[in-house]
Order: sequence, then structure tokens, then C-alpha cells
Amino acid sequence: MKRMFSGIAALAMLAALAAPVSASAEDRGAVISTEIQPTYLVSIPTDMYVVQNQENAAFGTIKLDQAQLEPMKCVKVSLISDGLLKHQQDESRTLAYTVRQKDEAQTVFTSAAYQNAGEKTDLTIGIKKEDWESAFAGVYRNTVTFRIEYTDQSAT
Repeated sequence: MKRMFSGIAALAMLAALAAPVSASAEDRGAVISTEIQPTYLVSIPTDMYVVQNQENAAFGTIKLDQAQLEPMKCVKVSLISDGLLKHQQDESRTLAYTVRQKDEAQTVFTSAAYQNAGEKTDLTIGIKKEDWESAFAGVYRNTVTFRIEYTDQSAT
């Protein structure tokens, strides 16, 4: 009796595991998926020293070194600056400067959008001759901020 019960249980398990058989062919699909997160690496200029009376000084490069972005997306780099070097002993004394793209027009840089690795913008610091001549002696400093954001291309 025990043996018969074991045999019936084994047959019931096999019947439960078997797929139904039909006379016609049938296709079944399986979904395979993955997700790749957007990644990027951006280089920005580092600290620099502008030589006295130099009207155009190379500031460095903003470069999209690596990029794996979604379609219709980009990496936007914006510059935040008040454009004034401040005298370290008397901050009311300033020396005006501009951050410009190193192109023929010397366009003032405010922001740029990048989509592909290797895209870059070379930058310069511009200080007018008359501003150098009217500045007080001493050390001047300022900090510029580069805001890096992942955004829609249409938002640039």
C-alpha cells in the first residue's frame, strides 16, 4: 500500500510538471532586458595665475572626456562668476576680467552643451589693458564655479 501511494504521488508530480501537448506548433517569447545608466566624465580648468599686464591668458579646457548618454540628452557646463578679481587687502578694489572661448570672435563663455566624448571648449581669461593700468598693486583673487548638469538637448 505504501509503495502504491508513492507511485501515484510520483505520477501526479510528473503530470503537474509536464507542459500540455497539442498537435499544432506554438511560439512563446521571453523578454530579455537591461538598463544602462547615463555616465559622463567632464574635465574643467584648474586654478591659474595670470601674469601682470597679460590681456589674454590661456585658462584651460572644458572637455567631455567620457560619455554614455541617452538620446536627446546632453551634458551642459555653465560658468558662474561675477567677473571681478578682488584685492585681498581691500575687496572694494577690483580688477575686471572675462572668461572667453578661445575662438576668433573671443566670445564670452557662459555655457556649452556636449553630447559626444572628446567635445571641448578652450577658454581664455581676458583683462583689458586700461584695467591693468588703473589697478592698485597687490594680490587679486576670485573663484569661478562650473555647474555641470545632465539635461535635455532642448533645454540648452
